[in-house]
Amino acid sequence: MTLPTVRQPHEGPPAIISTSQARTDQQWHNLPRVMTEYRQWALVGTSKAPLGIDRNGRLYNMSVTNPSQWMDFETVVREATACGLGFGFILSDNDPFTCVDLDVKDASTDPNKKELWTTKEDFDVYIRIYKSLDSFTERSRSGKGLHIWCEGNIGRGFKRGGVEIYSRERFIICTGDVLVDKPIMNRHAMLLNTVSQMRPVAKDYELEELPPEHDDWFIMEMGFEAANADKFIALFDGKWQALGYSSQSEADLSFMSMLTFYSQSNEQCRRIFRKSGLGQREKATKDNRYLDLTLKKCRSKQAKERSVDISALCQSHGISTHIPAVMRAYLTRHDVPLSEEFDLLTHRLVDWNDDTDAEVQDIVAGLVADEEVTLLGGHGGSGKSTLALELACSVATGSLAFGQKVVQNRVLYFSAEDGRKRLTRRIRALLASNEYDEQVLSRNLVVLDASDLPPIFGDTSVDGKSFSKVLGPTANYHALQSAIETFDPQLVIIDGASDAFDGNEIIRREVRAFIKALKQLHPSRTIGVLLLTHVDRASSRGNVTKDDGYSGSSAWHNSVRRRISLKPKAGVSVVLKVDKNQDAEPIPEIELFWDKSGRLALGSPSSAQTHRQDYSELFLKLIDERYQRGQFMSTSVAPQASTGVYASLKDDEQFPKELTRAATNAIVQSLVASGRLCSEEYQRPNRSKDSRWKVEK
Repeated sequence: MTLPTVRQPHEGPPAIISTSQARTDQQWHNLPRVMTEYRQWALVGTSKAPLGIDRNGRLYNMSVTNPSQWMDFETVVREATACGLGFGFILSDNDPFTCVDLDVKDASTDPNKKELWTTKEDFDVYIRIYKSLDSFTERSRSGKGLHIWCEGNIGRGFKRGGVEIYSRERFIICTGDVLVDKPIMNRHAMLLNTVSQMRPVAKDYELEELPPEHDDWFIMEMGFEAANADKFIALFDGKWQALGYSSQSEADLSFMSMLTFYSQSNEQCRRIFRKSGLGQREKATKDNRYLDLTLKKCRSKQAKERSVDISALCQSHGISTHIPAVMRAYLTRHDVPLSEEFDLLTHRLVDWNDDTDAEVQDIVAGLVADEEVTLLGGHGGSGKSTLALELACSVATGSLAFGQKVVQNRVLYFSAEDGRKRLTRRIRALLASNEYDEQVLSRNLVVLDASDLPPIFGDTSVDGKSFSKVLGPTANYHALQSAIETFDPQLVIIDGASDAFDGNEIIRREVRAFIKALKQLHPSRTIGVLLLTHVDRASSRGNVTKDDGYSGSSAWHNSVRRRISLKPKAGVSVVLKVDKNQDAEPIPEIELFWDKSGRLALGSPSSAQTHRQDYSELFLKLIDERYQRGQFMSTSVAPQASTGVYASLKDDEQFPKELTRAATNAIVQSLVASGRLCSEEYQRPNRSKDSRWKVEK
């Protein structure tokens, strides 16, 4: 490329492209195809704000942090063409892109502020950046600036002079007016180097006033949810002596370091500090000199380190964008205001008179909710995984699910419990029933074997420091998000909670954070999630109440809008029951039985009874034969019981191969209920006591 001649400072700006006016012709077909595959587009008018359009053709302001509002490329091109508008791309953590915006200012920008015009020195910096990145580049809408698109991530956006670099939460207007027609290149290392060179040197650090990215209450909640929350709250209340500080100034520096850790805005840090107990001294209130000195110490130290990724940290804590009641009460008590950057009446207003359809259709009528997390609970070996796979096949093919209507959709089954071979056997058994169209199933169902992968929610290090960890979404969670974004299912099934969740199941905060993370599994929109979970320990030991308790704290119950459970019944029957449905009256119990193919089939008690009689005598015969030979079978029904009935008999040539562990346990329970099989205590060779099955003659 031939570069234009550079003018002297204040003689007018250098022109990066040889044009004297803004371009009006849009060349969107020139945009890289890899960008058009993301659903992260918005319209734009005369301003630079992203816009959406509703079903009535009305434009509205679009949020760069709300993926549910964003458009796909085809839609945004169609709407922009119809309305005579432009459009642009919303950068987020879900894409690999960074945009470097080189902005040229001249008399046409602001004729009265020559000190802001782009100088020769500025232009030299632009050229170095432009040449070093060497990636797809388009001219800006004004025709005087450049957008250089690269792959890479710098964390929080950076701006200095006419150079702006953004990787997330930013709307970039696209023109397709290509200057460098190359693919979007990976320039991660170069981008980090560019940012590091542009940052001020720590010893000469001067405060840069930047707008807040989040509201005051949000920063406070970050402190309240952090691992050092006790220290944060004590300092906010002014109780520095109790923490062992030698002076209040030392405590001031510590508390300000926490605030600057969470906020880029110095004014926001000053404001929150002055609302604290530490901020009541005259030296902190009369002017900014003392606080600015404290801020400089904190910021200069931070300048040597990588910027904190607030969004990822919030996500790892499960922190949402609403104000919890307890947080609101605390902020009110301490007179901490909401800043103008976040207006509840604008962002969270519920307008019941608009045209939005308030009804959310179930994915499986009465059983599995859309746009929510549904819990499926049950004893180990009760058939939850088989049931979930049948639900997945029904939704993927549009077939009835146990007599209930479904909305046909793509389904992703994430198996954190069962491995590839067991999944293959189960799916082949389902296909053998000839109830599912195999071609449609292959197109709409993806089953992932994650049995040997780490949990999707657990301990993660902060900024790569192994000694500083928080609980939240792991790398495996983000890998699952990427798979979901690619396949774009409407239903995701997680099997199961005990293998996907590595937090403490009885701590309410950790459970709720996990459920909230599941609601955000799709990076771009809301979907339904079915989560398989075991019953609690008391229920698994036989202390069954009216509704078997779900594992862990009551947060499992309260954090979801739908709960269903699978409970064994006499014989080979099981009962599918809706324990909670906040959107409608629960449907009646559904009785199922294990058929000869190993499926859970919709059937009457009589059909289950007939099936049970086929195997009762055989089971009694096999159990008694082994008992007489001294090969005792444990009464345990746990999946890992190596001497249980299923584990002991499944390899016998007389054992019905179509029976699953759950069906076997159901037959055993039926024999116990009829009095033909009983539990007998005995002493093992190591003198420990155990119980075994004995046939009553």
